[in-house]
Amino acid sequence: MQTLYWVYYLLLFINYLLYLAVRKLDRQLLPIGILLLFSLIVELFVEWHINRSISYYFLYHVYGPIEYVMLCLYFKNFLPQRLKKVVSWSILFVVPASLLISYKLISFTGYQGLNTAIRGTLIILIGITCLFSLPVENFKTIFESPAFTIITAYIIFFSGTLLSNGVYNGLLKQYPSEKPYYQKIHSFVNLSFNYLLYLLIATSLICLMAKKKYD
Repeated sequence: MQTLYWVYYLLLFINYLLYLAVRKLDRQLLPIGILLLFSLIVELFVEWHINRSISYYFLYHVYGPIEYVMLCLYFKNFLPQRLKKVVSWSILFVVPASLLISYKLISFTGYQGLNTAIRGTLIILIGITCLFSLPVENFKTIFESPAFTIITAYIIFFSGTLLSNGVYNGLLKQYPSEKPYYQKIHSFVNLSFNYLLYLLIATSLICLMAKKKYD
């Protein structure tokens, strides 16, 4: 399992290198690039904490709101003007609400399952709205756009991990003796969808490089 995590870190690193290679081809990708770098840094810090048996959940409590902001900034590029304002206002509400839930209901040392489920649900809704708002000339232009693949990737990721994250704390509280079992399932689900997420993002960036090369 540990090898799979290091492959995952490598995949994250490759994604960031791909972003650096295409950043001038699509300026709208800036929030995704920032998020990729921040994700890599956080995951490596988590690994460092795990190897020293130090609590690391507080890192994800900080990461989650920043992830939401970056994704909203990216998704806003593909929304009608009136919806851009709604998403901007959602940032002002979700970020402090998320931190408040961490502080009052979960604590920064506990798993941020409720926070992740709430933010994930909002990202799914915003992402679906983006897909219906993308300018479409024909089917070919849909699949040539990195936006389509990236937005779809995040919709799949948050949809796939929604249940696992949402019920994780409740299961541990209800069945504490089964904690190792639920931890393995939770880790497997999240790691699997992280692989899928970053493979899709990498594919979209590689396709963007290829398209510009042969245009």
